[in-house]
Amino acid sequence: MKRRSEILPWDALNKKAFWDRDVPLATWRQGVQEGQRSYLPGAVAAFDPVEFIHYYGVDAFKDDWPRLRKSVEGGAVQRLPLFDLAWSRLVSGTWNVPPDERIAYLPARKRDFLFAVARKPGASIYAIASTLGMQYKRAHEHARDLCEAGLLRMQPSVETGRMRNLLFPTR
Repeated sequence: MKRRSEILPWDALNKKAFWDRDVPLATWRQGVQEGQRSYLPGAVAAFDPVEFIHYYGVDAFKDDWPRLRKSVEGGAVQRLPLFDLAWSRLVSGTWNVPPDERIAYLPARKRDFLFAVARKPGASIYAIASTLGMQYKRAHEHARDLCEAGLLRMQPSVETGRMRNLLFPTR
């Protein structure tokens, strides 16, 4: 991957995806935001995630990627995992959160709970509650709700004679 200082200027970068024409940056952003087939798949196929995010905008990428990725087709599909990892890292600080539009609509504490599990996969509900300074009962409710939504999975485990529910992000 390129370092930030090595990102090509837009007029050179857009030739990687749109070699036969100059695409103004504002036009490209608008086309990508709308998921247009003439802009989004070509950019995902040709740009590094760092380049894509730099020109699309970090906040826009964080907000739009779960929706945009559904519009990517053809050969660009194989590059989706790179963009998914970049999105996860930007949104949660980990590599373990799958891009899902529902995450943006979660209440802040429930989202914090999900991201804490992503940072410590395999931790118990009690351990996550302790990390967040949350009551166990509230943590258990968050775990149950996120499991029902398909964003986490719970695995029962017996450790030192005690039953624990270990939490893992879904992929």
